[in-house]
Amino acid sequence: MPDGAYRQLHANKLRKLVSRVQHVGVISDQDTDFGPVECAPVPENVMQFTRPSDRLDKSKLSHLSTEQQETLLSVIDEFHNVFCDSPGYCDAVEREIHVTPDFKPRLTRAY
Repeated sequence: MPDGAYRQLHANKLRKLVSRVQHVGVISDQDTDFGPVECAPVPENVMQFTRPSDRLDKSKLSHLSTEQQETLLSVIDEFHNVFCDSPGYCDAVEREIHVTPDFKPRLTRAY
C-alpha cells in the first residue's frame, strides 16, 4: 500500500484490469503534437524466440535420437497453437445438464 502497510488478497478477489481509455487514435513516431514518444524497452530474451520449438530446453530431449528430436520439434512448430502457454477453447466435447422442469437458476454476481 502507499503508506507502507501490507494487504493480502485471495486469488479469487483479483480481477483483470480493463482499461477505460477511448481509442481515438494512435500516436506514431512521426507525431510531434505530444512531444517525444518513448517506447518501452523489449527484453533481449523475448526477441530470441522465432519459433515455438526455440523455447524448449534442448537438454530435456537428450533421451531422444537426433531424428526423433527433429520430428518432435517440427510437430511443435507446425501445431504451435496446441502447444501454447495460454489456455484456449475446446469444442471437442459437448455436455448437457438435465434439470427438473421447475428449476430456476440462481442469479449471482459475476466474478
